Amino acid sequence: MKPRIDRTTFKSVTIKVGRGHKWSVDVAGEPPPTLSWVWRDNIPLENTARITIENIDYHTDFSIVEATRKDAGIYTLHAENKSGKDSEGVELIVLGDELLLLISY
Repeated sequence: MKPRIDRTTFKSVTIKVGRGHKWSVDVAGEPPPTLSWVWRDNIPLENTARITIENIDYHTDFSIVEATRKDAGIYTLHAENKSGKDSEGVELIVLGDELLLLISY
């Protein structure tokens, strides 16, 4: 069965600088799809001090903490198995303090 990313909870978000966010996404497919995350122009993502990716069969968690404005962009989840592929991107918008002040006027 071709992979299928569950898009019901996989939505773009806006957070403030210094905050974090977690995407928790279910994925269907047989055999269990291989899951990978990329950022912007297909930059592969791995675990770092601020990014945690946990992939288990049929599920992935992607967490970012202490976000900066540079972390903004499109994050794409790829699911692939021998039956096919599925991909979905979501946008992370990170607002700095100066933008929040302008918005509040």
